[in-house]
Amino acid sequence: MYVTVKDDVKENTAIIDQNSVNENTMETSDKIKELTDNESRPEQGVSKWIGKTSNQLLDEYGEPDRIDPSAYGYNWWIYNDTLSKYIQFGVNEKDKKIVTLYSSAEDINLYPFFIDQTVESLYKELNMNSYIELNWKGTEYRFELSEEDLHYRPLIKFGDMYAQVYLDKILGQVSGVRFMDAKTLIMHKPYELTYRGELDEPEELTDEEWKLVEEGSQQQILDLTNIIRTRFDLGTLEFDEKISAVAFKHSEDMMVNEYFDHVSPDDKDVGDRLKEGGVSYYSAGENIAAQYTDAIAAVEGWLNSKGHRDIMLNEDFTRLGVGVYKRYYTQNFVALSD
Repeated sequence: MYVTVKDDVKENTAIIDQNSVNENTMETSDKIKELTDNESRPEQGVSKWIGKTSNQLLDEYGEPDRIDPSAYGYNWWIYNDTLSKYIQFGVNEKDKKIVTLYSSAEDINLYPFFIDQTVESLYKELNMNSYIELNWKGTEYRFELSEEDLHYRPLIKFGDMYAQVYLDKILGQVSGVRFMDAKTLIMHKPYELTYRGELDEPEELTDEEWKLVEEGSQQQILDLTNIIRTRFDLGTLEFDEKISAVAFKHSEDMMVNEYFDHVSPDDKDVGDRLKEGGVSYYSAGENIAAQYTDAIAAVEGWLNSKGHRDIMLNEDFTRLGVGVYKRYYTQNFVALSD
């Protein structure tokens, strides 16, 4: 028997004194051509690290600037000393092998991709398909990519490795690339999945483990947001603990009370929450998301919605508060009052 699994990804955005904008399905007029899988791994670029050990990584990169736990059995080794060379490697907790990596930095060799690569070039030079099939531990898996997936985050097979390419739909360019092995792809389930056999799933996390994942995700969202702003020649945002506490409470409240909105059941919006949190501001904006795989997917998702994007790229904002609770994400952007 085949079983189908779907994710319910949600996004929303708001600016104080303006209306909220709901994320709608992104439409596109062109049709991507279905092609065959790529047969082998790239011979250059950072994707070569998939399958190598943490000791090899240490020899090449040195100690990471930060280690963030994930919800999928690996730890993110973050190298963020320079935003233009930002990269994060997922190191399996058990065998210490690198199972995934991600970067959106312009100076990282993401061959056969590169940041700001045009969509036309991507489609012309690489083979893509609307589905990926694989067998893992006796279970057959088939990932189905929708038309939207193909135009926003196509999945490309390179031998026993997979590349999830995030596209900036507004500019028609590559905005980030995630490489991963088969098990990580299965754990993430980033696309509609049909399988026959026993589904391999991540272990359940304790509340304390979730707290560590949330804290790491908050820092990643700050880093990735600043990389995007730098790409557009905007100033970086300063992380604000007080604003982050406000954002965290909203993420927690949405999950606990089972709603997804900028206005809480007690009729309070982002402005009310900031005031209650003791934040004096001149202007503020809020992005929220839910049920994304992780911080990377949430930020890439926000970038592809005009409302979210406008807030992320607002030149007036100087502070950022980030709150993550399980798979609920909140960004609060603030321009402080004089």
